[in-house]
Amino acid sequence: MLNEAQRRNLSIILRIIEQSLDEIAGLAEREGSHGGILYRMENDLSAGSKKEIQTHVQLIRERIASLTTQFDLDSDKRMVSRIAEAKLNYCWEILQEADTRGLRAYGPIAPGLDETLDPHIAALMELVMRLLHYLEDSPSNSS
Repeated sequence: MLNEAQRRNLSIILRIIEQSLDEIAGLAEREGSHGGILYRMENDLSAGSKKEIQTHVQLIRERIASLTTQFDLDSDKRMVSRIAEAKLNYCWEILQEADTRGLRAYGPIAPGLDETLDPHIAALMELVMRLLHYLEDSPSNSS
């Protein structure tokens, strides 16, 4: 019923939905607050909402499974190392905008800020590069 391009597009759309559902279900299951230094996430969902989310996530998954079988959709295997590598490359890119050269786009730079901020940004960039280096040791990157 679907040509190859249509099948591929439908696979991608349903995969994005499925990945979003995984994230939503994981967030709903987490109790209390969690996060990092600069962000916090507080689970404000009621017990009833959590139950309804899980029920509907399952219903959507079942419909996706049915469509996958009916239209012979392709699954996608992604390696954690590749996902981490892409995220770290993005982090490195945006860190380049965090030093005083990048911040100039938002207004004048205070005297001495380059000496105070830039070494920290450079150190963060170096640490990100080290993490990228460790990912090179993963089996999927050794071929």
